[in-house]
Amino acid sequence: MVDDIVYSPNKYRETEGIKVADDPSAFVKVHLDKKRKIVYIIDEFAKRGLHTDELSVELKKHVKNEYVTCDSSEPRSVADLKRHGVKALAAKKGAGSIEHGVKWLQGHKIIVDESCTETIKELATYKWKEDKDGNVIAKPVDKDNHLLDALRYALESEMVFTGKWGW
Repeated sequence: MVDDIVYSPNKYRETEGIKVADDPSAFVKVHLDKKRKIVYIIDEFAKRGLHTDELSVELKKHVKNEYVTCDSSEPRSVADLKRHGVKALAAKKGAGSIEHGVKWLQGHKIIVDESCTETIKELATYKWKEDKDGNVIAKPVDKDNHLLDALRYALESEMVFTGKWGW
């Protein structure tokens, strides 16, 4: 059985009542084949400067009645999306969640539709941090990874974790 799971992070900073995007609103649509441990990425978008009403219109082009897991660092934006008719949920985040999510994904085959060019670029450049001697540190570099953050959040309900962040 294949499950539909979708995500759109929504990272904004409020400046005098005007939403200014620090990062793009990024969305991936994912199918998960649990039995074969395959993640299929079938749709994406990443756009800067979207207000919540514009984001909700864009999301509705890509999802029908699916839930959308959003970046929980902006609860107001999640609530705004709900008011605009998007079935928005806040992602669970916390200490260790990024590393755990990346390691969980590494245990799966990831197949990306050729139309998802930005996700392909992010996957090609995603890497772990290194110390001054070039040794790998188990922390990912936080750069150009918005769609991959979306992917982790999309699949968070499938990731079993009993660490510090409460799963």
